[in-house]
Amino acid sequence: MRLTTVCILVLLGISLLPGKARAQTATVRGIVRDTLTRDVLPYAHVIQAETRRGVSADAHGRFEFAVGRGSTTLIISHLGYKSQSVFVQGTDTSISVSLTPIAYLLQEVSIYARSTTETDAAVSLSKLQRDQVVHIAGMTKDVLRALETLPSVSVNNEASARFNVRGGTSDENLVLVNGVRVYEPYHLKAEPLASIGIFNVEMVKKIDFVSGGFTAEHGDALSSVLTVDYRAGNTEKVVGKASLSLIDLSVLCEGPASQQASWILGVRKSYLEYMLKYVNANPSAYLAFYDIQGQVDYELAPSNKVRLNFISSGDDFTYDPTTKSSRFWDLTMINGERITVTRTQAEFREADFHYANNLFSIRSTNLFSARLMNEISLSVSDEFTDEEARSKRETSSIYQGKPQYFFTNAWEATLSERLHVTTSDLNSSFSYQPAPTVFLKAGGSLQRVVYSTDRNYSSPPEVRRTNIYGFPDTTVGYNPPDPEFNDTTNLEVSSYKVAGYLQGTWQLSDRFLLNAGGRFDYFDMNEDLTWSPRMSFSYQIPKGTIIRGAWGVFHQSPTYNQLRSARPDGGNTRSQRAVHYILGAEQKVLEDLSFKVEGYYKKYDNLLPVQRHGDGSLHYGKKQNNAEGIARGFDLHAVLSTPKVYAWISYGFLEAKERLV
Repeated sequence: MRLTTVCILVLLGISLLPGKARAQTATVRGIVRDTLTRDVLPYAHVIQAETRRGVSADAHGRFEFAVGRGSTTLIISHLGYKSQSVFVQGTDTSISVSLTPIAYLLQEVSIYARSTTETDAAVSLSKLQRDQVVHIAGMTKDVLRALETLPSVSVNNEASARFNVRGGTSDENLVLVNGVRVYEPYHLKAEPLASIGIFNVEMVKKIDFVSGGFTAEHGDALSSVLTVDYRAGNTEKVVGKASLSLIDLSVLCEGPASQQASWILGVRKSYLEYMLKYVNANPSAYLAFYDIQGQVDYELAPSNKVRLNFISSGDDFTYDPTTKSSRFWDLTMINGERITVTRTQAEFREADFHYANNLFSIRSTNLFSARLMNEISLSVSDEFTDEEARSKRETSSIYQGKPQYFFTNAWEATLSERLHVTTSDLNSSFSYQPAPTVFLKAGGSLQRVVYSTDRNYSSPPEVRRTNIYGFPDTTVGYNPPDPEFNDTTNLEVSSYKVAGYLQGTWQLSDRFLLNAGGRFDYFDMNEDLTWSPRMSFSYQIPKGTIIRGAWGVFHQSPTYNQLRSARPDGGNTRSQRAVHYILGAEQKVLEDLSFKVEGYYKKYDNLLPVQRHGDGSLHYGKKQNNAEGIARGFDLHAVLSTPKVYAWISYGFLEAKERLV
């Protein structure tokens, strides 16, 4: 009996132990999201501040954490995001945590597309942003038109997608698609006054734009960084849609390839060539473009994802042989005699331009732990240019007097150029978070570029005939053409670029973020090695005000167009250089109204002299870094964003100067 009683008491005690343990702990369940896109953040790190114990969220951003019954603080962090402290009571509870990207807090302006993963009320902000892009782009559905609303961006005309940033030229901007650099991302290249971006608005997930002071991660650009990220395809079923814009027809298809993979494919084809014939605006001109863009996302494992992208685009511009003539009359006085002048002008022009671009890239994202991530990408880009053009102009002036005077002028030029540029890029980066408030990133790249060109440009001497000054003799004058524009080039050149960077972001407090880093770039064509230190900060003061500042040195190696069109001078063309100083503030006046002001100063040196034509095209002089300049000003930007109304007002003041030294 006594033994039986002891056994019962032991069993009763054992049965009570789990209940006692449960009574001393509580479970906190949560999900971690991106504040801006509302996408979940997989493998976020959750630490209890008092004990330093931690867990990691799963691939869907969800976590469970056992804590004591007393109140405690959880620190939630993720690579590339500002960490957040959450106070929880010692009871079973569920929380939703939103983390803000560090890049957004420091400098970026972000425009997001519709979220494809969530349908809760918070998505309305993302959906509204997507609609903003479409509305701003207008009937062209060109996502680059959204940039034109920013005060830091200027364009040469409303019909062009090419943009300048804070006094820079259009070739000073770095454009990335899914992390891969894209050169000349425009259609209608042969028409300087009109161009369209190659990005398919139906495939875009988000656009990030930095108008200056960008971190050491990005280089080989003097003015800005534009990053376009495409979304993954539908993972549940195959769907498609077709749409018609003012200038093109677009078809989009997407769907699952397997349980771990999805695909998306977009095709656009212009119908400008048919519109021009219909309106008879210029029956001699033929404009057409197309682009085919696709993406495959494959999840090898929850911590390893692979993305394949390709973009194939082409442009055709043909101007049929056409002669245009004009005639008008004028009155003038010669030797006291009133004379009628008959002036005629005839212009002949023909052109046949073809452009093609093909880009293929593969990127692997590898999450080794909640604190360490690696990204590696390989891309190959082919750019083809085939241009043939001939122009001729004749003018004459006949003076109907006694004696009869005349003046004639004749000029012509012929261009034939074939260019093939192949660019291969290998990029790798490592992101490491040794502590919730410290984020480190390092990376490097190797690029090989092969130029193959066959160019022939000829322009015979301009001939002028006149007898105004020596009647009855005829004077013949010759204007010899510039040797720069009379050349025959047939060559193939290969070069490589090497770059590396290291940067860190420190969350010194809940309000203060500091980023510092540097990068080096080496270009073997001119054997130029550059160093570029960078620094930026963000400080949030009460009542929703954020103060931002940045300083940095930026270099850009000579582009092919600069080396091709410039005259040789016997020297070595170096990288151009700019130093940025930026200070600004952003204030959230109301829940739906925000206001931003930013001042900047940019000091340029080692510039290649450039002549900017009225149509936006650029012409470089000698291959000599003998110019310097400044750009200074301020930008004002106010945005009202509600579920039914989106409005903005922008003002930018800019003063830019350039001089030879």
